[in-house]
Amino acid sequence: MGKRIVTLLPSSTEIICKYFLAGRMVLSFFVCSLIIFGGKEIHADENKADKIFLGGDIITVDDKNPEARAIAVHNGKIQAIGSETEVLKYKGSNTEVIDLKGNTLMPGFIDIHTHPILSANIGETIDVSGFNHKNQAEVMESLKKGIEEKGSGEWVLAFGWDPAILRNLEAPTLKELDQMAPENPLFIIAQTLHSGFANSLALEAAGITKDTSNPEGGYFDKDENGELTGLIMEVGAMAKFSNAIPKYPRAAYLYLLTKQMETYSKAGYTTIVAPGLQPIIPKHIQSLQEVAEHPNSPVRVFTYPLFDRLEKTDFKPSQGNQQFKVLGPKFWIDGSPYAGGMAMNEHYLDNEFTRNKLGIKFVKKGHLTYDDERIFFLVNKFHKEGWQIAAHIQGERAAKQFLDAVEQAQQSFPRKDYRHRMEHNALVTSEQLKRAFHLGVTTSFYIDHIYYYGDALKEVI
Repeated sequence: MGKRIVTLLPSSTEIICKYFLAGRMVLSFFVCSLIIFGGKEIHADENKADKIFLGGDIITVDDKNPEARAIAVHNGKIQAIGSETEVLKYKGSNTEVIDLKGNTLMPGFIDIHTHPILSANIGETIDVSGFNHKNQAEVMESLKKGIEEKGSGEWVLAFGWDPAILRNLEAPTLKELDQMAPENPLFIIAQTLHSGFANSLALEAAGITKDTSNPEGGYFDKDENGELTGLIMEVGAMAKFSNAIPKYPRAAYLYLLTKQMETYSKAGYTTIVAPGLQPIIPKHIQSLQEVAEHPNSPVRVFTYPLFDRLEKTDFKPSQGNQQFKVLGPKFWIDGSPYAGGMAMNEHYLDNEFTRNKLGIKFVKKGHLTYDDERIFFLVNKFHKEGWQIAAHIQGERAAKQFLDAVEQAQQSFPRKDYRHRMEHNALVTSEQLKRAFHLGVTTSFYIDHIYYYGDALKEVI
């Protein structure tokens, strides 16, 4: 029988990783670390360890101390690491000694950008992703089978539509969407989560007509006659379907979230960070908290709810515990590169790929979700209250707007070590990265799209 891997919550030393969950891509970055003390005390007092692990290989990620055989933990932090003889000096009358029985103890992964609620629910949709299909015919066959399994009137949800990987994938017309599911509301979600397709029954259920105004941060695509095409672009428009889609009993969502935490744990995660919790399940923040704080939860959860949802809660900055904490609000400063929403200084390319594959049907520079006055007000508000802000940013115009807002907020309400975050940063400039560093803003990069979409991008640019 092979060795089991035991993970222990880490602290620093960054590495970048990627992982696949349940056959679907989860684009994210991980921070993995271990505080190594080489068997030395970290406190001057004689505090004894709460737990000591021994009896197996211990991966230290430290060339100077590669042969560690035991580790002591006190108050949630690594107190000592070294030989069993050295570490057992920290054993007290109440210390729990855990025998690894030949298994391996290693640092845990921290996923600093993942979406547990979406991931838990995506497993209940029809898979149409480019990772599991070779061409459009296979995608359509999966859709056909999934629709046939539904009763008349039931919603049909599919996830993973990806013309960047499947270059022959043609966007369906509204007529084709209606023919696919004449008796069911059909909603196909793109791999990016920033666009999708809805048939007439789904549009009707969501209350969307050709006269419906475009929401902040999105739009409902129309043809030259002003008729809906079924193409839904960006999160503001995608969110309109959330209330229309029937909900399971809350217990079902708690079960799905619990299974999702197990999936993270099996992949080696000990901590996840969830920016932009979408309210697609009842009491979404409270549900995630309930699962994370369960005594058997294998994963710690830190989150940034959407700012308007955070405002409706009783959470306060610095409130929380080791298992669950709300760190601050999430903003979408701009949209997705693959839905025409990335706010750039230059125009999008206008070619076959952008128009007919991605659905970006007119040349533009992307869009900012908020005007300057609005985002300056919001950043000032949450900065003053003591929150850590996470901002979705892809283009350089979005980066400038956010950094301007942070700089103004810090001048008005000086804080130490606030660490607001810029997420993704596809076309952020070198100068903007330097500016972010000097402002104390941290950055995380969305790099996997180059690995998976690099061939398509090289071909069309």
